[in-house]
Amino acid sequence: MSDTMVWQEQAGDSGCGIACLAMLLDLPYARVKQLAPRFCDTLCGVTYEHLFQFLAEQGYAVQCIERVRWYDGAIRKPWPPRPWADRHLVNVDQTRTDIDDHYVVLDRRGRVYDPADAAYAPSRLSRYYRVNWVAAVIPATP
Repeated sequence: MSDTMVWQEQAGDSGCGIACLAMLLDLPYARVKQLAPRFCDTLCGVTYEHLFQFLAEQGYAVQCIERVRWYDGAIRKPWPPRPWADRHLVNVDQTRTDIDDHYVVLDRRGRVYDPADAAYAPSRLSRYYRVNWVAAVIPATP
């Protein structure tokens, strides 16, 4: 994993998960599709369980913090957390009525790389209506 990240645009309406994996792993979008042919980039998307499993099988550990603490129902404060790794996978709601998962990548400096942003410019998490969870993606071996 290099220090610089290259933004990648998603293909189709539901390719954000694939594009985020490509950014996190420094791989071309087509290579992630080749490694995970069941990941869909049109109308079906990818669940976080599939993303986390794929990352683990590529040699990465994932540490996920959710907005709502399930053991007592409280919302974490402050939220979202400050970045604590070089790269993070983040699940956001783009609008108040957004019901579909959308994934973006966050770097250590707090810059967001959104694969759905065709006119790409680094942004911040404050751009989104809600941040549901933040997951650090860390190489499991040096």
